[in-house]
Amino acid sequence: MDFGRISIFLISSLTLLLCLPASSGTSEDYYASVRTKVLPFVQAHLQQSKVRSFDGIELNYGLLKTENSKGTIFIAPGRSESIVGQSELIFNLAQQGYSVAVIDHRGQGFSQRLIAGDAGHVGQFTDYVKDFKVFAMKAVEAKMPKPFFFIGSSMGAAIGTHFAIVNPNFFKALVVVAPMYEISSNSVYGMAIYAAAKGLFDIGWGDRFAPSRKPFDPNFPFAANITTHSQERFNLDMWLIKKNPQIAVGGPTTNWVLEASRETKFLRQNALKILTPLLIVQAGADSVVNNVAQARVCSAAKTCTLFILDGAYHSVLIEVDRYRTAAIDRALEMFQTVR
Repeated sequence: MDFGRISIFLISSLTLLLCLPASSGTSEDYYASVRTKVLPFVQAHLQQSKVRSFDGIELNYGLLKTENSKGTIFIAPGRSESIVGQSELIFNLAQQGYSVAVIDHRGQGFSQRLIAGDAGHVGQFTDYVKDFKVFAMKAVEAKMPKPFFFIGSSMGAAIGTHFAIVNPNFFKALVVVAPMYEISSNSVYGMAIYAAAKGLFDIGWGDRFAPSRKPFDPNFPFAANITTHSQERFNLDMWLIKKNPQIAVGGPTTNWVLEASRETKFLRQNALKILTPLLIVQAGADSVVNNVAQARVCSAAKTCTLFILDGAYHSVLIEVDRYRTAAIDRALEMFQTVR
């Protein structure tokens, strides 16, 4: 199913969201805005394509060019996220005059899955980085407007940071939102889970769910989530997945947990090699990744600013407006400064 057909379906059906409960911090007409503005715009302007990566895995990506563009912002979603879930961000950036390039990472979104079922899996974390290079070259071939900038969240932020270390002149600036530079020891991917995952990997269970991780739950309650205060954006995310079940991603595999740990160690050890101007948007109440590691990476990088959103949960780009808007405004300010 291509995104154009998905969008047409979403626009006609999103009226169902208008009866969902609202929460403080976002406007009461949020769902109407998504239905009448965001999704129609993305459907009309984001051109999605497929490309084979270095190992033959099929990747889905999207390009959107704006008139008199200020440059192109590359978006790297977080673990389990898809291009569909980036629609509001794509709309916001385009409205500010930027072109956009966005990728579905291998194993999620509309890119090829690596194993049966919905577990989030990867062979090596560097596969994501190699995929991003393939995607970036397609954007260059398409003559996407320069200069190039980057926004990534969590896992996507780690991918973008690694890419910038090995390709220091590609981006004019990096904005990493709640970057996965170290997984919190208190998170569901913490040290106890890592130790258990290592044991399972050693007996050949690398492609199975990591300990305590499960398939995607379409009925997971907002009250139990630890990643956003925004009930509207949480509801929208869940609704999009329910209507497009092929994009659902459950918990990570044993191998993903081990690879993520190795990757974050690499990033911390190589932070001195981050030469591209860097803005770290830190979620002050993040329980998924380690904020201390972010501060240390920022101190080691050549040019870095740490912007702390006190009280924000991990998924800042789907947080309530007071956090989300502050993060995007600060990112745009940085891009304007370095242009």
